[in-house]
Amino acid sequence: MSYGGFGSERNAHHDLPILFFPPLWLTFCRVVSFLYMSKNYFDLRELMVKVAEQELKKGAKEIGGNNRGAFVEKYLQVTGLKVPQPWCAAFVSWCLYEAGRRLKVKPKLPYTAGSRVLLNAAKRLKLVVPEPERGDLVFWTRGNPEGPFGHVGIVCSRKSDKIVTIEGNKGGRVCTLQYELGKMPCLLGFARVA
Repeated sequence: MSYGGFGSERNAHHDLPILFFPPLWLTFCRVVSFLYMSKNYFDLRELMVKVAEQELKKGAKEIGGNNRGAFVEKYLQVTGLKVPQPWCAAFVSWCLYEAGRRLKVKPKLPYTAGSRVLLNAAKRLKLVVPEPERGDLVFWTRGNPEGPFGHVGIVCSRKSDKIVTIEGNKGGRVCTLQYELGKMPCLLGFARVA
């Protein structure tokens, strides 16, 4: 088969391999890329939960004072901050960072020690969701709902109207808690990390 120009009489388009049709080839590449990234982002959420579970099993907690210790230092490191700092969002950020590092995926959300910074980024990126799933983030306000203070955790499971979370800086440690949806005071919402 001869491959002259696209306009040659001898070479009708139906004789050309699929590679010669850039729009079709680009569409194929975009679909494959989307499927690959979707899988990686699903894996990112799953791995983030597993990383959080590993920290829970290690007994991660403050040592030597409020918002201090080796675990807190490790979590704050990805945010560029040093102890002592509130660290619930730094814990989430570190779990997200660690999962992304292992999967070689750059998460969409920033690494921060501010739960409101995470929530505002999730809103800006349209990652807020009405119903939580495993690997989603859950946000609460502390004090004024419009104020700067808040708290964030990772949803590690959901069964009908109950969720189980892993949270950092809750009583000075990483812990797991259960909540009933619809009965969560100070709830600001949920966000999907990818």
